[in-house]
Amino acid sequence: LDSGESAGRDHRVAAHPLLGAHVRLDEEPERHAWQSDVGTAAVPWLADHRVHDVAALPGAAYCEMALTAATQVFPAGSEVRDVRFEDLLLLDDHTELTAVAALEAPGVAAMSAQTAEDGERVLRATANLHAHELQQPAPRDITGLLAAHPNTLSGNEIRQTLAARGIDFGPAFTGLIRVHTAKDTTTLVGEVSAPVGIRAQQSEFAIHPAVLDACFQTVGAHFLTDGGRDGALMLPVSVGSLRRFGSGRDARYCHATITKADAVEIEADLEILDERGGTILEVAGLRMGSGTTKAAERERILADRLLTVGWDRRQPP
Repeated sequence: LDSGESAGRDHRVAAHPLLGAHVRLDEEPERHAWQSDVGTAAVPWLADHRVHDVAALPGAAYCEMALTAATQVFPAGSEVRDVRFEDLLLLDDHTELTAVAALEAPGVAAMSAQTAEDGERVLRATANLHAHELQQPAPRDITGLLAAHPNTLSGNEIRQTLAARGIDFGPAFTGLIRVHTAKDTTTLVGEVSAPVGIRAQQSEFAIHPAVLDACFQTVGAHFLTDGGRDGALMLPVSVGSLRRFGSGRDARYCHATITKADAVEIEADLEILDERGGTILEVAGLRMGSGTTKAAERERILADRLLTVGWDRRQPP
């Protein structure tokens, strides 16, 4: 086994808070593995992300884990593609998560995250990791962006809208300060900042998942500007690609472009920017929908069957 960067070195590599320690397995084809406890006792700030009042691992956490895994598997340069959130993970005090990345071709690895449930492995998320040399995009004009979006919504207003749809955010997930909007446009500009309780943890992540989630919340402003405060649960369903260019701790703005929106789904491209407009992270093809999981659907069908009232016509005695 090759733990961290290489075997036999006389130093320890710090384990990632969500992925755990990186182990390169001595196999063909090449495989990499991680294992960790993502329960709310082990990672208390995750208790602040709740779906229907139950702590749940946010899609932003899988995105960050995939970014970190890609960097560890392809240290010369990488990007993440085709992220899919398969089954919502509800968190206990202790919840063991295992991730594996297997090389499928030179410069391409398929990654999956799984948990064990009733003795069976449950697939939670998948992604493709690619070796890729990135070119830094031209910086955005922050002053111009803000001037083009003269109206504002507070982060609290947006979180209340999302809460009405079944997602509650505790202190760690209140990093969205406000969103700048404009009439008859498909773009939004969010202002974000890491809340005090997680600020010291930022160096441990490519971008802190709670900060990335705050950027995802920016898309929620579309519901308010479109008059759709109430509606279905909206959770991340998939992401087309993730490209990181800088440190997530410098994130200050999120420029979101809505590419599709209807009653059941919304799609957007995000540029996460620093205070000078430099791109830190590109999130292309973020798709959000009801987030109904396979397990939840099975439970709903079973509950419907159990609660169905049947009437049989019979002759009186």
